[in-house]
Amino acid sequence: MGTSKWSREPASARLPNPLKLHKLVTGPSLGHGPGMTTEPEVSPVAAALAGRCPQCGKGRLFKNVLELRPVCESCGFDTAAINSGDGPAVFVILILGALMLGSALYVEFTFLPPWWVHVVLWGLLTPLFALGFLRFLKALLVGQIYKHKAEEGRFSKD
Repeated sequence: MGTSKWSREPASARLPNPLKLHKLVTGPSLGHGPGMTTEPEVSPVAAALAGRCPQCGKGRLFKNVLELRPVCESCGFDTAAINSGDGPAVFVILILGALMLGSALYVEFTFLPPWWVHVVLWGLLTPLFALGFLRFLKALLVGQIYKHKAEEGRFSKD
């Protein structure tokens, strides 16, 4: 592998880990520059899949199935300030509704089952998929809000 004209290390050594991104954080010690340290940042997708804190990636994000913990048990991150609202529920309704309806139509026209098979099959699968998908999307939205420091809009006073 070749080296860059700006650095003596190979280009592959500078590529970040796909699950962890690096950002500069001000700090008094351990610097690579004046007052700067590198601290790994948790990927929002990896944290959402694991149900972990978007800040540290270690503490559990959920108290129960869908309720967020008020504070991370590992790093003390305040999740009460982050409001995911109805965003995840809208995506679950639209995406999962289309998938379940398409699956039900496929099963109906391919296998021609009695009506009670549909009731049992989709009556069990739909809530299970909805809870899992809603949990993932809620954690992903919390991670994205944290990563991008999103908050309510303000008007600029120029």
